[in-house]
Amino acid sequence: MNKILYFLVFVLIVIVSLPIVFCSGEFDASSVVSSVTDGDTFETTSEGTVRLADIDAPEYYEYGYQAARDFLISLIYGKAVYLDIDDIYRTGTYGRLICVAYVNYNSTHYLNVNKALLVEDYTEISNYDNEFSPYT
Repeated sequence: MNKILYFLVFVLIVIVSLPIVFCSGEFDASSVVSSVTDGDTFETTSEGTVRLADIDAPEYYEYGYQAARDFLISLIYGKAVYLDIDDIYRTGTYGRLICVAYVNYNSTHYLNVNKALLVEDYTEISNYDNEFSPYT
């Protein structure tokens, strides 16, 4: 009986930690990713530059930069991204859209790109002033 309970708790923890979401309908825009600048910034074909909200990836001169960038490339490069744009400021200091980004995971779910970078330990939380909370 204890083994079953431990197994169920394990499965629940795994499910909760996955950055996969049902279609929420909260997307403000969609575009195709044309290039990836670093682990938290990318260019799109129609929306311009996107800065992923509330995460911070290493800069080009810091350890982990290339790994974070490569992981983001593997998730989004050349793919359609769905953007939940910050409703408070829309853009940040450098004119980039501040967003939570999603990509198709399967026919009914999307992958939260911001959370995937955190879960895989390529970025860290940086709670900026915007509509999003990195803790929820």
